[in-house]
Amino acid sequence: MGSEGMNGVRVVCVTGGGGYIGSWLVKNLLQGGYTVHATLRNPGDTTKCGPLMALAGAQERLKLFQADLLEEDIFDSALTDNSKRYYQNDMYYKAFKFAQFLTGSIGVVHIDDICNAHIFLMEHPTAQGRRICCTDSRSLNSLKECIAKQLNLSLKFDEEDSVNHYVSVSSKKLLDMGFTYKYGLEEAFKETIDCAIQNGILKL
Repeated sequence: MGSEGMNGVRVVCVTGGGGYIGSWLVKNLLQGGYTVHATLRNPGDTTKCGPLMALAGAQERLKLFQADLLEEDIFDSALTDNSKRYYQNDMYYKAFKFAQFLTGSIGVVHIDDICNAHIFLMEHPTAQGRRICCTDSRSLNSLKECIAKQLNLSLKFDEEDSVNHYVSVSSKKLLDMGFTYKYGLEEAFKETIDCAIQNGILKL
């Protein structure tokens, strides 16, 4: 399981806790019973820290720290001797986007599954190295068709768009370790669309 800090409490440090992946990771860790030390550039920014402190378990097990990746030794106060660390770095995201460009495929995964994979690997006794976390990968044309189905739309594609050749992205290494995805491709799209409608981003 996770590492233990003082008094046997499992402690995890999440950098960039106010970001998209970071905030979801904080939420899932709190749900799993962890004590979380989350770093933000400005903990006084209520638009960032307010939603975090409103999460279930946050008042008891979430501590926010000011930190900036460009400042040396700035994370010392947020780290215990035995705490696990999650570093949110967009370098890997950019590398994955470049791989998508080369292969012609677009990887799809629900944010909840990304966070669950993080925690699964942290708790796995033999996990080493990197793993691809991708529920499914499709061509752009295939994804358009999936979105159109969710929205009950009829789309016409140009001849150039009808090509479906792409290289699939594999999560085999992660799945072989025993990880299972909670959301499939259609479920991930449905949740995304429902969220966009609820927040007024998408109007039908």
